Amino acid sequence: MGASAYPLGRGALNERNDMELMTLMALSEGSDLVNALIWLVGLGLIAYLLWWLIGYVGLPEPINKVARVVVALVVVVMLIRLIMRVTGSSF
Repeated sequence: MGASAYPLGRGALNERNDMELMTLMALSEGSDLVNALIWLVGLGLIAYLLWWLIGYVGLPEPINKVARVVVALVVVVMLIRLIMRVTGSSF
């Protein structure tokens, strides 16, 4: 028989606490993904409306392209921040 890592029978209690902690972490990660999905939908909607507005207003050609590039860059930066927040990194 191997030696137990937890003398006096405390292993079952610690395993139960570990399972509860893992369950709470899984629930927390699930809510983070739901929040990320809501941010993604909102960001896409705002970007689409800005893109449409730039085309609808009929800005002159150089200003039109510059405005679209700025919108695209802001969306890319926001997507990178969103991905880093979901993975636990900071920006």
